[in-house]
Amino acid sequence: MARKRGKVDDYHSRVQELCSDAFELDHGHAQIALLQEAVQIADAHGDAELGYEVRHHLIDAATFGGAPEVALVAFAWCLARSDEDPQRFDPDDLYWKYKWMATAAVKFPTISQQQLTQLLEDMRQRYIAAGIGLHPFYQTRRSVYLTMGEIQAAWQDHEQVLKLEPNWMSDCPACERDSTVDVYLELGDYQQAVATAQPIFAGKMRCMEVPHRTYAKFLLSLLQRQETERASAYHRQGLRLIRTQPAFIQEAALHLLFLTLTNNLAAATRLAQRYLPLYLACRCPLWRFEFSRVMAFVCQRLAQSEPPLRLRLPEHFPLPEGVDRKDYSSLAMLFRTEAQELATAFDIRNGNDHYRKRFAQLDLWPQQIQPLPM
Repeated sequence: MARKRGKVDDYHSRVQELCSDAFELDHGHAQIALLQEAVQIADAHGDAELGYEVRHHLIDAATFGGAPEVALVAFAWCLARSDEDPQRFDPDDLYWKYKWMATAAVKFPTISQQQLTQLLEDMRQRYIAAGIGLHPFYQTRRSVYLTMGEIQAAWQDHEQVLKLEPNWMSDCPACERDSTVDVYLELGDYQQAVATAQPIFAGKMRCMEVPHRTYAKFLLSLLQRQETERASAYHRQGLRLIRTQPAFIQEAALHLLFLTLTNNLAAATRLAQRYLPLYLACRCPLWRFEFSRVMAFVCQRLAQSEPPLRLRLPEHFPLPEGVDRKDYSSLAMLFRTEAQELATAFDIRNGNDHYRKRFAQLDLWPQQIQPLPM
């Protein structure tokens, strides 16, 4: 009996050690790997309770560490266990994480529109059954619709968000304000977006992801309106906040585009080199689309730069046979092809041309270059 207890203690201790080590790390692939190992140990010993507990940590780490595909798998496992035995596997924490999963699922065009609809309806039904108001549900579905390019549907859900009272499951005020900015920007109401963002930029609202995301989404609009001093300030502040974190690849792409449009190619090259390893490791199609379409533009500019600049690709960067690492025109075509294929996949899933239009912006950027020394 004592021997059996010793074995239990051994694997429990190892799982606890892995989790403790993971909690010491910043969000990212190393933290996720430690928690995945802990999950594997719990599963190997048939310890469902421990597997459930560790997977909750893994969902958090993967969500904020740039691996939504890992979070989706772990969440599905936890949801199934909770449905089987809610007394044994408490579903309370899953209600909050359901919001993350819905906004993650839409980033994968292989998840069909029907599946997204079913997922959202399941979320709605669970919230009703648990006595949770629908304010956070409409916040979540609004984000899903925005990602799909269904702007009017997103606006209708935004109106529901305004009508209903926030509750303990609603997004924090900073995230809600930032999401409202997204709505107005997609509607083309720049002035309202600016007014909505003011409390964020004034430092009155912030969280783990805001104003990190907010700064990035205004860069191009400010540049187009010749508000270059403000755009430069937002670039510096936003880049300092996102650092080099996997979950901010989409924002990094916007900063990279800003540097390229302002003809700061040396700085753009350095930023690209920092994020290319994260791009290679990224399995999120939406984030890859945003980064690859910008990288196509960066490489296009590098092919034309005088004096020539060197972009150092990661050692394991996959190149077709015969393509030289310094052949920036060929690199531009590689990134362009990936972005175009992903745009097509998203539009087929969504039943519109939202991503085709976003991809087409790539051919307009060369005419929008305005040098701005940084």
